[in-house]
Amino acid sequence: MPVRVELSKPVSFSLSGRATMLRDSMIHISMRVFGMEVAVVNVTNDSVYLVDKFHKYYFAEPLKTVLGSHMMSVGAMQDIMLGTQLGEANTLTFDNPGAKEPVTVTFSDFSTTPAGNAAGQVRIQAPVTGKQVDAVFVWSLEKAKWDSGQTVNFKRPSPSQYKRITMKSVLQMLNRN
Repeated sequence: MPVRVELSKPVSFSLSGRATMLRDSMIHISMRVFGMEVAVVNVTNDSVYLVDKFHKYYFAEPLKTVLGSHMMSVGAMQDIMLGTQLGEANTLTFDNPGAKEPVTVTFSDFSTTPAGNAAGQVRIQAPVTGKQVDAVFVWSLEKAKWDSGQTVNFKRPSPSQYKRITMKSVLQMLNRN
């Protein structure tokens, strides 16, 4: 399904791409600029990979390290990313240990899909290391191919070609800016 990710805080940028999800086991988002893949996010039940193909960096960590106290299944993440399984709720709030403010996820522009009601826009607002993060996923639900059987052949980046970024270094970078 086509997706656009718009970040307004702490910096402003927007990227478009395609998301492929295999229910309860994988989330794969390929981001493109002028038709060239520049970044990939690949999440499975045990690991998270973010690959910056333009700058030749990659992030690889166990899912439990990335989510910390918010550990959840890939299926639960898929439900949050698409706003399914909400019932009457338009907003979810999660405790954010170490921060004064919670993580807030707001859902809008609902459509009926083969997976039930889904949100066309999902906004995530979260304080991270003292900075506010504000991001919106804009899904093209009308262009989604549900239960298509499409698969993804994600290849882990080669350490000889890409520099690894760890969770510790990401947190240090966020603290500096």
